[in-house]
Amino acid sequence: MRIRNQRSIKAISLAVLAIGAIYLAFVYYRTISMLWFNEAPDRIVWNQGQMGWQIAVLAGYLLGWTAVFSLGVLVECNIFKGLKSGDLFPKKNIPLIMSASVLIGVSIFFGANVPDVMRGVECSVLDSNCIFVPLVVIVFGLLYKQASLAIEDSNLAI
Repeated sequence: MRIRNQRSIKAISLAVLAIGAIYLAFVYYRTISMLWFNEAPDRIVWNQGQMGWQIAVLAGYLLGWTAVFSLGVLVECNIFKGLKSGDLFPKKNIPLIMSASVLIGVSIFFGANVPDVMRGVECSVLDSNCIFVPLVVIVFGLLYKQASLAIEDSNLAI
């Protein structure tokens, strides 16, 4: 692979990581400000009957997006290692991408419920994004897998 293409892939990968880090910082800021810093009505209203659900939603929101970002970092590290060894689509990334799709769905679910949890409301929201965004990530994961197999086949043919 040409050096110019490798640099482009690295630059795009670093941009993706930067965007992910900014979003993760937003998630942490939003959660921390809800718990400790904001004045009413932005501060969370604890409902004694729903406190377990409120804690679960906030923890799921925070930990879910942290796990998604961690998987993204692992995928990018595998891409960087693959570029050094000449493997453009490392197969190690396929299960990471598929795992990320599930975590993204769960994180979106918790994120959609954060506004209600803040107000102490006793309902759950199943947003359509909880289903469609993970499906898109799964499709990209399958495309990644096919690209990996195609490159492997072309290497065997040579």
